[in-house]
Amino acid sequence: MQENSVIDKNSGTTQIVHSTNTYNWLIGIVYKTTGIFFDSIEEYFSQNNHDKILRAPYPTVIMGNHVEEGDVPALSVIHRVVQPKIKFAIPAREDILKKDFLVKEFRPKGTLKLILGMIDKTNLI
Repeated sequence: MQENSVIDKNSGTTQIVHSTNTYNWLIGIVYKTTGIFFDSIEEYFSQNNHDKILRAPYPTVIMGNHVEEGDVPALSVIHRVVQPKIKFAIPAREDILKKDFLVKEFRPKGTLKLILGMIDKTNLI
């Protein structure tokens, strides 16, 4: 699996950036905590789609006109069902890149403060 996209300068083509196990694991955590830490998301599939898979030939772009907290769990739901598995490019607010963003933004207490603080310190986002 690739972790970076590669652009061939001669042909102008871009290779698919497949998701990695770590990426899938992190998205899975967000999905499983939907309804606890995030707003709940409801999934609707047609009755003919028994596998509950969204076939999306690459390149498929999912776009929105703004980014808010509700977009993150929504993308985690989509990632579970879209085939083939690819990494999403999520537009981010500029302040997300600043130091200690998660702790300042959410002002958590207890264990959640420790977890978000560790994420801030490791620059995972």
